[in-house]
Amino acid sequence: DTVNYLINLIGDLHQPMHLSPESDDMGRNLTVSFRRQKMSLYDLWDKEITQAVIKDSPGFWWGGWTHVQRTRVEYEKDGASWSAEGVALFDKWADETARYTCENVYKNPVTGGALTDHKDSEGSVVIDENLYEVWKREMLSKMLVAGARTAIVLNAVLKHRDGMPKLHAGTAMTDIEGEEEANMKVPTHGMAADGAHGVHLAQTAGLMAAGINLAIFLGVGGIFLQVMRSWQGRGAVLEADRAKHHDGGKKT
Repeated sequence: DTVNYLINLIGDLHQPMHLSPESDDMGRNLTVSFRRQKMSLYDLWDKEITQAVIKDSPGFWWGGWTHVQRTRVEYEKDGASWSAEGVALFDKWADETARYTCENVYKNPVTGGALTDHKDSEGSVVIDENLYEVWKREMLSKMLVAGARTAIVLNAVLKHRDGMPKLHAGTAMTDIEGEEEANMKVPTHGMAADGAHGVHLAQTAGLMAAGINLAIFLGVGGIFLQVMRSWQGRGAVLEADRAKHHDGGKKT
């Protein structure tokens, strides 16, 4: 439960509408029109953009865009910042998202004007394809960054546990110089045997490191999927709570 809470917390810190003004109830009071459908600005960011990406490009969604190398530079930078500042980064990540929300959501990043400048005859804010493409790229980027930062925090927690091995950032697999060398007869004694034993240990260490890195990759992938689910699922929970408060908590 603690890990699940941590993942949801960091995911929320990177969802723009979760750090939007209370004046319009995190975007729920602002109706937008996207691809001829009406929805709140909150729902657009919380689920509709994701669903549009899956519908338009299912191969892309399940493809390699989630690879950790896409955020390698940010990951290393954030890792160094975490080592220096620790949990104080949570406030900075929240400020970063809040600033983005003000400057790139409530202000149209394509036109430079206010988001509410372009409305249809019914008063709904029109989200055209150009704006959608910009927001889509930003949303995917924020999902990856959220996953990478969650990995940083979890690694920091694991690092302080007794008996946990140090996690490696890159593969430690030694170069393989050819099949012929691998098939050579290995001496059983003497200096040559010591050398062969050293090569064997190096290769074993390389395999272990490769296994660790595979585990890290799978872990980050799992974290990303959990962050994605938290983005989509948390909106339904908040909506249910909001309806409950609206009804005064009365049973029907």
